[in-house]
Amino acid sequence: MDLKKSYWNYQCGNRGFIFLLDTVIALFLILIVLLSAVFFVSRAEESTISRLQATKISNDIFAVLDYTNSLKTLDTNQIKNYIISLLPEGYSMEFKIECPERTYDSRTNLDENYLFASERVFVNSNNNVCLVRYWIWLE
Repeated sequence: MDLKKSYWNYQCGNRGFIFLLDTVIALFLILIVLLSAVFFVSRAEESTISRLQATKISNDIFAVLDYTNSLKTLDTNQIKNYIISLLPEGYSMEFKIECPERTYDSRTNLDENYLFASERVFVNSNNNVCLVRYWIWLE
């Protein structure tokens, strides 16, 4: 017991353990910061400009179709023609309208590598709530 007490009386005393503990905590914090930086850098690469542009284009097109009451007609050919007239060159788009009484589908050649998919709720001419799902991709 006296031998152990004599170790505490050395010049360094308890400071070596505290220095080791301080170093371990600092390395742990540095590791957290580095892992967070790698995570956010990898997430930033996922949202490319073309994906963001496709998102805005498709949302805007269906907002216009909803505002002009073109979606209420539930005529897939007429809606497809409106989409073609509004869609910029280099993009393709397909949609599917799901209403309580029927489903309208324009999907003929849906590319599995689409850039963006979303949905929008609207009220048709029979006052039924319908859901339109749409996909956009680069040609």
